[in-house]
Amino acid sequence: MKILLSGKYTQYCVYFKLSPIKKSIEEMTNKCKKCGKEISEINLTEEQKYYLYRLLKQDLKLFAIHKIKNDFELSQEDAERVIDHMNNNGECVNCDFKELKKQKGECPKCGAFYYNLVEPNIDKELSSHPEWSSHFCSHLEWNLDFESLNNNIVKGFWCDGVQDFFGQDISINKEVITKAWIGKTGQDVYRMKIKFGDESIKNFKLGLSLIDCIPKEGKGSNWIKIDTESRQIEVEIK
Repeated sequence: MKILLSGKYTQYCVYFKLSPIKKSIEEMTNKCKKCGKEISEINLTEEQKYYLYRLLKQDLKLFAIHKIKNDFELSQEDAERVIDHMNNNGECVNCDFKELKKQKGECPKCGAFYYNLVEPNIDKELSSHPEWSSHFCSHLEWNLDFESLNNNIVKGFWCDGVQDFFGQDISINKEVITKAWIGKTGQDVYRMKIKFGDESIKNFKLGLSLIDCIPKEGKGSNWIKIDTESRQIEVEIK
């Protein structure tokens, strides 16, 4: 840093030597001792963690690779390496070790590098934000577990988004009509009806979170009804 003084009154010109914004390739990768490959360094947001957690849990690896590739501007090969070294809930993808605690590191048993995905603890009060509808729809999307329906027609289905909506119809009609992107590609447009129960109506009137009123993933399928022929889906929250 340099400081220059000039003029009748003291003036300061401060020059800072800035470091490059981008790190070197070596600083942005992690070496896996198991396979010998360089794994790109990524920092996932909570939303990205949940998104990837759901994709990998449903064996939708190609979609997870596509997500990583686009979000972090990686090559196809680098994105595949990241996903190949990503595990769910502390279980190493290379051996039978099941107690990985850190977000990333090396497996103490086989030495493989890993990114550890655990079911994210997302802030339950996001719906108190002015954009509460968008946050509510994100949580609804993440909890649409089509595997729990035990229906071969929707096997492999997932939701890539629920369109947000205005809230004035909730307390009056106790339901809203919106649309959702669903299917094996997550891109088929469905007409969605969301029905609100007593708990969610009460919370809405009190300005409280509706996220807790969404039945959680794997908690039974009686709250989800889907018709693939007419492309309609109805969900009922508490």
